[in-house]
Amino acid sequence: MRARRLALDLPLSLLWAMTLVAYVFLPETIPAHWGPGGLNRLGPRYELFFLPLVLTLLVVGGYALLQRGGQRDPAYLALFGFIAWLGVFLQGFTLALVLQSLASGAAPRPPTPEAAGASPAALRVILVLAGLFTAAFGLVLWASPPRPNPCFGLRTRETLADPGVWYPANRYAGKALFAAGVGGALAALLLPPLWAALLLVALLLLAAFLSIGRAKALARKKAKQNPGP
Repeated sequence: MRARRLALDLPLSLLWAMTLVAYVFLPETIPAHWGPGGLNRLGPRYELFFLPLVLTLLVVGGYALLQRGGQRDPAYLALFGFIAWLGVFLQGFTLALVLQSLASGAAPRPPTPEAAGASPAALRVILVLAGLFTAAFGLVLWASPPRPNPCFGLRTRETLADPGVWYPANRYAGKALFAAGVGGALAALLLPPLWAALLLVALLLLAAFLSIGRAKALARKKAKQNPGP
């Protein structure tokens, strides 16, 4: 319990505390995006909540589901803790940029053609296609998992060692990827491209963690049902 508090509860509490304090004291419109030429977009201050929401979903939801599945490896706690502390650093860095821009009175500059890169509409299309591709890949894996192989599918020590674990674990992974892809595509339609990309990455990581945990749980269950001599 103490390890969980240090690894998960403490960084998430800090993340939400700094976000709530910033939301109360910052103006309604704040600097929201920086590019090679400096500040180039203003946005509503509620955008500050996107990172805490995504991170809390990933860290708390993913770790809780792994625990429920019987996966209590300390390595998972360390991994989720690293992600949580990384979120605190990213949010702190973002808030520092916001405060620095407000203090200097910086105004958004329209990006030059060289710095503009892909337009938001093009990025949105790319993210929607990425989500749909992920969903299609997951649907194939869900409906018809391939035979055990070292190249395609959920390849872990547990799945490669036993076909009885490979097939149900890969079907579970397919469902998780399908859900992540659909969620990522919807996010690309509803959210700014940057936040949609972050959410898609978070959903993919969550799907991976849950699938690995499911494979381990299936292997343990089968080992208990068929104990060795």
